[in-house]
Amino acid sequence: MEEVWVEFEDASDPIRLEGLYIADIKRKARDDFKKLRDEGLDSFNLFQLSLQGDNNRVEGIALDSTTKLNTLVKTYQGSIRLLLKLKHININLKRGRESNDVQLGLKKANFGSSVIKLPYDPFARSSDRSRFEYNDDLVQLVNRTTTKELEEFIVDKVGKVRGVYVQGPQGVGKPHSLFHIVMKLRLEKDNRVVYIPDCGGWAGSGNGYEFFLEAIIFAFSISNDDFIDQYLKRFKILNTEESFTEFLKNVAMHCNNKNLHIYTFFDQHNGLSDQDRTTFPYSMPERYLVVSEHWHQHLTVVSGSSNNEYYLKVAKDGQWPIFQFVVGFNDTEFKTWREIESKKQFSDKLTEDHLEEIKYLTNNILIEVNEIWKIANEHKPLDVSQVLSMYKNQRARMITDQDDYFLKEFVKFTVQETDYKRAIFLMDIGAPATAQHSITINQQLMYIRKSDSQIVPIIPLVQTTVKFSNVVRGLALEKYIIEILETLVNKDIKWEMDEIYMKTQYITNNQFEGADWSTSSLLVPIMPNFKAVDWFFWDTKSQTLTCCQATVANSHTNDWKASKVRSNLYKSLTIAHEQFLWITTREFSPNAVNFDKQLITHITNPTFLSNFSLLSE
Repeated sequence: MEEVWVEFEDASDPIRLEGLYIADIKRKARDDFKKLRDEGLDSFNLFQLSLQGDNNRVEGIALDSTTKLNTLVKTYQGSIRLLLKLKHININLKRGRESNDVQLGLKKANFGSSVIKLPYDPFARSSDRSRFEYNDDLVQLVNRTTTKELEEFIVDKVGKVRGVYVQGPQGVGKPHSLFHIVMKLRLEKDNRVVYIPDCGGWAGSGNGYEFFLEAIIFAFSISNDDFIDQYLKRFKILNTEESFTEFLKNVAMHCNNKNLHIYTFFDQHNGLSDQDRTTFPYSMPERYLVVSEHWHQHLTVVSGSSNNEYYLKVAKDGQWPIFQFVVGFNDTEFKTWREIESKKQFSDKLTEDHLEEIKYLTNNILIEVNEIWKIANEHKPLDVSQVLSMYKNQRARMITDQDDYFLKEFVKFTVQETDYKRAIFLMDIGAPATAQHSITINQQLMYIRKSDSQIVPIIPLVQTTVKFSNVVRGLALEKYIIEILETLVNKDIKWEMDEIYMKTQYITNNQFEGADWSTSSLLVPIMPNFKAVDWFFWDTKSQTLTCCQATVANSHTNDWKASKVRSNLYKSLTIAHEQFLWITTREFSPNAVNFDKQLITHITNPTFLSNFSLLSE
C-alpha cells in the first residue's frame, strides 16, 4: 500500500464536488494528477479518499466508486489535496478449482426462474465497487425483462458487427444484467466468454497484459478448452504489444477453425483514462479486437455509464449499435428484488400508495431505491412518508447541484446554453428532438430515447427540479414556435390575408435597417425580442403585415399601436393592411382598450397543456 498526496491543478478556484461520485474523482485523478505518473504509479485504484481544505478536513474510509461526494463534502476554496491510498490488484487464479466451481454453479442455475443464483466470478475482486452481494459464493439476481432484451441484442449482432455499446446512467443495474448474460452464454459449448467486470480494476492491476491473459485462460478453462494451456507450454507471452497480439491472433484462429464464438465483455469502460484508451493493452476494446481480420467473426461488448466527460468514439460515430440501458425494475421485478433484499425494511409497512410514490420518485432504479433504504435505516424513527419526503428533498438538491456543475463545467458558450435550454424545454413539453433541433443535454440527468427522439428524465424528479424562470420559459416557447414556423418554408400559411411564401429575415434593431420588403418573409428580431411583438409576417402581394405575440401569461401590458417599433415600421415602408395576432392559452384575458380588433388564437394542443407546466398552470 502506498500513499500519495496530490493537489488539484487549479487549487485557487472554488472546486464544487457536490453531485459527483468517487468514480468522477478517480477519472479526474487518472487524467489530471500528473504527479502520479511522475512517481511511476500509472495504474492505481482509489482505496481511500481524504479531502483537505483551508479549514476543513473530511475523510471517507472504504468508499466505493458509487459513493456520492455530496454526502462527504461541501464546497471548498483554496488548497485542496487528495490522499490516494494505492493498492495493486493481482488475480492469482487457482485455475482448476475456480473453473470447476463456476461450472458446477452454472449447472445448478435456473435461468428461467424469477431469481437466478449464479456462482462467484473470481474477476469480481478486481473491482473496488461492491455491486454483488455474495452468500456462500452465490449471488442472487432478478431475472429482468431488460436483461433478456440486452441478451437478444448482443447475440443477434454476432457475425454482423464487430462491437456493440451498452450505455446508461449509473445505478440502473447494467453490471448485474451483463453478469447474467456472461454466465448464460458460458453454458453454450461453442462460446468462449471473456469477462472484464471493471476496466478500472484492469488498469489498476499493475499488469494489464497478465490480467487480460488470466481472463482469457479462465474463459477457456470454464469451457474445458485446453488450447491456451497448450499454447503457453510452447510459447512465452511477453508484456509487449507484438507478443500479445500474436497470441490473440492464434486464439482467434483456433476459434475460427472450430466454429467457436468469442464474446469479450468490458464493463465500466469509463474507468479507463483517455491515456489508457490509447495505450495497449487497454486500447483493445476500441482498436485491435474490432479491427483485426482474425477477430472478424467475434464480438466485443463495451459498457459504460452515461456522463458528460466520457464517450465511446466508435459508438458516437455511428459505427457500433448502441443499447440504451435506462430503465429500472418493472413492478414484478421490484417485488422480487424486495423479497431478495428482505432485510431492507421500513419502520412501518409499505402500502400500495408508498410503492407508487417510490416508483414515481425513482423509476425503481436500483441506486435510487437503495438511497431510500439508506435514509430509512439511518432515521429509524421516521415513518415511510417522512423517509420519502427526506429522499425527495435530498435528491432535488443533488439534481440542482448536478445541473449547476454541468452549467459551470460543460456549458462554456452562449450557443451551448441556448441548446441546453432548448433540450429542457423539449423535455418539458414532450416534443421530440428532431434533426432540426440543436441540443445539449446533461447525461447525468436525462437521455434521448432512440425510439422516438424524446428527451426523457432519468427520474421524474429531474423534470420538476431543473426549471427556468417564467421569463426564460416564455422566451423558449417563442423561440420554439419561431423554429417550427421556419420549417414551413414553401408551405401555405393562411391567416386573414393572402398566402405567404416565406423566407426568414433577422432584424437587428428597431429601425429595421437592411430589411428586404420586396419579398414575403418571416421577420424575426434578434434576441432580446421587441417588447411589443415577437415576430412578423410580411406579404408583399397584399402589402399586409401580421404582427405576432406569443405569451404564456394570463395577461399582457402590450400596447402595439402606441409602440415605437410600430412608428418606425410606418416610417420605413407603406403598409396597406395591418393585423395583430396573439398566440396564447384560453386563460389569457385581453384588455378591452389595448387589444381592440386584434386576433387571438388559443393553444389547445393536449401535449402542450399536459406537459408544459407553465401553460397548464
